[in-house]
Amino acid sequence: MERNNFSVAAVQRPQCDGTRDLTLLLLTPGIFLTAGWLRDFEPLNWKQAVLLAVILAFALTFAATRVERELSKAAIYILAVAAFAYGYCAGMILDAGLDRSTPQIYPVTVLGKYESRARGTSWYLNVSPWGPRTGAGHVPVSPARYRATRPGDTVCVYLKSGALGVAWYAADSCKQ
Repeated sequence: MERNNFSVAAVQRPQCDGTRDLTLLLLTPGIFLTAGWLRDFEPLNWKQAVLLAVILAFALTFAATRVERELSKAAIYILAVAAFAYGYCAGMILDAGLDRSTPQIYPVTVLGKYESRARGTSWYLNVSPWGPRTGAGHVPVSPARYRATRPGDTVCVYLKSGALGVAWYAADSCKQ
């Protein structure tokens, strides 16, 4: 029986068969959307977030090496680094997105504000101490909140426990 292959594109297929690999095309929008969403909140304890990323990266890398058993060591290392980045983003999105906990709300005074252009633009407010933060610090905010806020204003920091146990916080207007 003769096999007909009418495929013109594929995911994770060697390109020597005449098809185009769509893997990067399919993954890229998710990476950019994830990066944008992660700018609006931060983990309270970065060590917990990194631990979650390591666990997810290990699971992804292990699964990939079971599916494709002929990966070189260099490919496995590259895959592990990419899986760590993916694990961090996916872990934090799941942690915050599935979080149904009641937030602890801390009104804070805005001391100043700044934009960071390190990896795209991120907006931060410098705020007075709140909850577990004993010193003045910064909190990420949306562009709209950044534009609407002036030094001396009061905003609220919303601290949530996280669906996966990684506490996270975000700042916004104080809802009454």
